[in-house]
Amino acid sequence: MPSETEIDSRYKRIYRFFSGYSFDFTSIARWLFYLFFTDNDKLYLSMDRTNWFFGKAKINIFMLSVCYEGIAIPLFWTLLNKAGNTTAQEQIALISRFTHLFGKECIQGILADREFPNKTLIAWLVEEKIPFYLRIKGTMDVCIGRKKFKTSAELFFLLFSGLISFAKDKLL
Repeated sequence: MPSETEIDSRYKRIYRFFSGYSFDFTSIARWLFYLFFTDNDKLYLSMDRTNWFFGKAKINIFMLSVCYEGIAIPLFWTLLNKAGNTTAQEQIALISRFTHLFGKECIQGILADREFPNKTLIAWLVEEKIPFYLRIKGTMDVCIGRKKFKTSAELFFLLFSGLISFAKDKLL
């Protein structure tokens, strides 16, 4: 097992190696995209965040990937200089990097976990007409049309118990 000094030394060596290079990440994203897709493809994008330690350094990466045959190919990412979750502004900025390069028309849907749904992001996605499928917490308040449910858990209980149903985005 390497000592803490050896880990620090390796980290500094890797840091010095990469500090001498400049990468055009937009060109890399464009190359990756067109390696797998065409302008006419309809794609699902996955938004996720991961964090871990590399030696003493805390790594917190927020990324937007395109889903392809059961895997997610990262196209855009942001290294966050903080611990914890992303803000709506950071989420919108990451999605906007994709839409500025490839457009909104190719997005079949944005997929994201419970960390991401917030009123600002949802309002922006609706305004931009970008479809989304966001996993939400059971305690989140839900409205459909003018009908408000206490929580998403209550809505799903009513749906799965057969007490209500949907038809073309309307409650029956």
